[in-house]
Amino acid sequence: MKNIRQVIIIVLSVFLFFSLGFCKKYRCGVCSAEVKPEWKECPRCGSTEFIEVEETEQKEQQKNVSASIIENKVALGINYPGLSFKYVFNKMVSAEIKMQLSEISKVFCLRFNKYFWLSKTSNLFLYTGIESGYVYFKTKDEIVEGDGFVSNIFCGIEKFLFKHFSVWIDIGPNIVYIKDKNYEQIEQSFDFVLNLGFNIYF
Repeated sequence: MKNIRQVIIIVLSVFLFFSLGFCKKYRCGVCSAEVKPEWKECPRCGSTEFIEVEETEQKEQQKNVSASIIENKVALGINYPGLSFKYVFNKMVSAEIKMQLSEISKVFCLRFNKYFWLSKTSNLFLYTGIESGYVYFKTKDEIVEGDGFVSNIFCGIEKFLFKHFSVWIDIGPNIVYIKDKNYEQIEQSFDFVLNLGFNIYF
């Protein structure tokens, strides 16, 4: 019984030791620099006013710092095989115009993405979204020509390698509906499409 009481006292002591300041963070009340409670003054501005930073405030600050990398930014993207132009609004929602060109087809799409902050240390974002657009195709001999639409949903990740440069990859189910103008044939397909590229943010 005595041993159990000692264990409880030790556990409570450790808990109080950590909860009463060992793991708490402080910032300067004047310049908001991170400081330690044992310091006599702030090394940046010389103030002696230290304020305890709450855990929720710390998390919100970390999230805001990471989100500010991507929010309210314009991005020019290069993907295979095409280009994209994107604007990221508040709440990490973006609208994007995407164009993909090949020898026999042209695809023009509008996609909407929702970003989710994953890691402030790695600047890694998860995103999901929907895409829909117009497809035009014509063979070199012009025997086969037509158009249609494409639509898909996707999920991916975007990683910032630098402040204004990121790489991304996503995958999702893709539906294509096309009609040949010369032979009046209709083709439908369903498969999974992998997209990858990089963005330059301004």
